[in-house]
Amino acid sequence: MSTYYRPDPDLDFLKECSNEDLNILVHVLLYDREGKQRFVVRRLPNHPLYKQHAPNHSLYWEVIAGEIQLYGSNPLAAIARGGRGKHYIKILGDVCDRFDLRYNPNAATEIIERELYSFLFTKSLQRLSKANLEAVSAAFGIKPASMNQLAVNVAITEAMRFDDTIASRVALCVAHGAAMFASNVGYLDQVPEAFRPALEVTEKPLMVEFDTISPINLTGSAHWFMIPVVMQVIYLRTKHLTQS
Repeated sequence: MSTYYRPDPDLDFLKECSNEDLNILVHVLLYDREGKQRFVVRRLPNHPLYKQHAPNHSLYWEVIAGEIQLYGSNPLAAIARGGRGKHYIKILGDVCDRFDLRYNPNAATEIIERELYSFLFTKSLQRLSKANLEAVSAAFGIKPASMNQLAVNVAITEAMRFDDTIASRVALCVAHGAAMFASNVGYLDQVPEAFRPALEVTEKPLMVEFDTISPINLTGSAHWFMIPVVMQVIYLRTKHLTQS
């Protein structure tokens, strides 16, 4: 039973994620902001493993990973590869390029991902009021030198150097904003109440950042929902590495 998944060291970790971990990733793949099934995504909802086991996503993680590879690539190129997409690291590079983010293409996947979610999180902080910056600081448990965007960002960046949990929470904020942008779902119900304000106040600024990406895509990939999908993968990896 074909899954069209190309063996990919950057997506293999999905097999170790729980159904709850994979739930929002799958939702973003399948549904738009109105809750309607995406017309372009056909293989996953029609795959025998999905039909038999949903919502036990861990039982068909390769189908999910294959969908990510497919919709992150040019459709014609995928046809030439027998219906298979491209490896995640190439998709991640495309996403960074869409945001004009400079990065080292030879760096480890986790490093490139951190640069991407840190970049987007920093952009969201620039749109926050002093009161919202205070809410973010309290949620992250930091004490910036002063209550402005630069000082808050410096304090969180410094904390990330010594605490992978902080890094995972930054990735979580970006994943939440991306999921709300693409599918009107999020992680509020999955986090402690004390951290919810961080998700709530960065949600709209992050949605604005995703909305700035042009719908025109020269690579041919379905980037208008694939970028939010990549943000879910990034968060899941940070969570997985933190818990390992």
